[in-house]
Amino acid sequence: MACLHQAQFCDASRRCGPLASFVDAAAGAATLFNSTPQVAMPENLVKPEGPTASRFVWFIVSIVQGASSLASSVSSLQSATLQSKQYLYGGVVLDVLRHQWKSDVAHWYASMLASIQETFVSTASKPTDPDLEQYLVRPKNPYAQEMCDNQFASFSLFGLYLTYLIGLFIIASSHAVEPILAILARRRRKNGHAAYTYLEWTANETLQLQRAAYQGIRSGTWTGFTKEVPKTKKGETLLHLTSLHTRTNGCGAEPASKATDGPQPPYSEHQRAPSCRGDVNSEPGEPIETESGLEISMTGSTATIRDEPTPRQ
Repeated sequence: MACLHQAQFCDASRRCGPLASFVDAAAGAATLFNSTPQVAMPENLVKPEGPTASRFVWFIVSIVQGASSLASSVSSLQSATLQSKQYLYGGVVLDVLRHQWKSDVAHWYASMLASIQETFVSTASKPTDPDLEQYLVRPKNPYAQEMCDNQFASFSLFGLYLTYLIGLFIIASSHAVEPILAILARRRRKNGHAAYTYLEWTANETLQLQRAAYQGIRSGTWTGFTKEVPKTKKGETLLHLTSLHTRTNGCGAEPASKATDGPQPPYSEHQRAPSCRGDVNSEPGEPIETESGLEISMTGSTATIRDEPTPRQ
């Protein structure tokens, strides 16, 4: 069996030199790296000029000085490079695969590639044995030395800054949209139709519906009828809705005077049965002023909404 070992060198633009022996391939690709065949010849290793040529020659030097070729591996390790040796027991070779030689050759090639990879790692990190320092091949100029000292990578901050700016814009927008819409809504509420629309929208919010349920049983003194979160007076205790039994009486609902299952919740003096007129926390016909500047007056079954509160005596 005979093996043919060929190499080919390419630059970052995918321009490649000839596919030939290692020496001819290095010399043929020298012009791609602003060098000359004489400088790139491994047996010469002339001091190159320029950054591109210096890095190419340093690349060639690292492989020549550190990596093991297929021929050198086989000649030095001999039968130890054969994977078929695992079938050898007590001087007797057991039955091997029919194409075992292909597996052995593939193992040689994989070992050579692993040697090349290890070469660049050891070139950058230097040997751990201080006695080998005297045998090191040093870079021949500052350009090659820069490859050994280049422990940092440069990258553009544009993408990072753009990500931060977009994120800050989204955060600021999420906090600013609600106040801006509230200001625009207050301006639109000068129109009577818009005011009714606004009240219909806010009155059907979940917390406002819960507030209305408590007002229906005369529980709590409420404020914030047009806000997202209605509030009671500080320290005020609300009744328990689930334990309160009500019965329908005319147009409203009043607390049942008797309950058959469970204790009756306490009532205060100002808690009256719901009426068909007025607000639950006001006298009939007395206007209610909301925090948004709207005034609601109830007279019978008629509700009057004003943008500006009526002066009171």
